Amino acid sequence: MERKDELEAQVRKTSLRERLDECRTRIGKMCSEGRPPRMCIPVQWDDDDFYISTTLADAQRALDALQAQLRQAEGQSQQQAEEAVIVFAKYDGLLEVNQTLRAENARLREAVVWALGYTDFRAREHGEGPYWWRVELRLRSKLTGEQIDATLAALQPERGKP
Repeated sequence: MERKDELEAQVRKTSLRERLDECRTRIGKMCSEGRPPRMCIPVQWDDDDFYISTTLADAQRALDALQAQLRQAEGQSQQQAEEAVIVFAKYDGLLEVNQTLRAENARLREAVVWALGYTDFRAREHGEGPYWWRVELRLRSKLTGEQIDATLAALQPERGKP
């Protein structure tokens, strides 16, 4: 370790806060006494110029580190805010899907209850085939041909199993 490092280590034995207070006191005395900083040759750890310069450099590094941490925290906060917006958008989308599925479920339940004969299930009229109720069930369920085809395609693997 070279001499400057040893002297700085000696200065740093005192906390930065205490050293800043001491710097204010030393500068105040220099001003009130109308004198320059006390200095020795060779330099000593408690010389005014060395002590004040080391303390101010440490304070600047500490401030720079805190500002870097603040920028990083602000960046993380911004990222978290953006992620929250995405989550809320997905939540809103899921709420909409949930409402749609609940409405569809209610409609299908009503169609099934009708098909089971619990509500205004009319008798087959003359000339209607044996499956006349399928048309009515399709209308009540509001299922499209594409939806029926997709459901049948999804059921095909199950039908082929023993």
